[in-house]
Amino acid sequence: MTRLFVTTNRVRWVVEPAFAWLHQFKRLRTRFESRVDLHQGLLDLACSLICLRRLRTSF
Repeated sequence: MTRLFVTTNRVRWVVEPAFAWLHQFKRLRTRFESRVDLHQGLLDLACSLICLRRLRTSF
C-alpha cells in the first residue's frame, strides 16, 4: 500500500523526503562502486547518519 502526505498544498509520496536526504551524500549521487556490497554499505551508513541526525534534533 502506498501512502501520500500533503505539505503546503503539494501531495508527495512518503519516500520522497528519504530520497532527498540521501541525495545530500555525494558518494551516493553517482554510483562509483562497481561492487554491490560496497554501495550497500555506503547506503546503510548514510541511512544511519540520517537517523542519528534526526534523533539529535528531536531530543
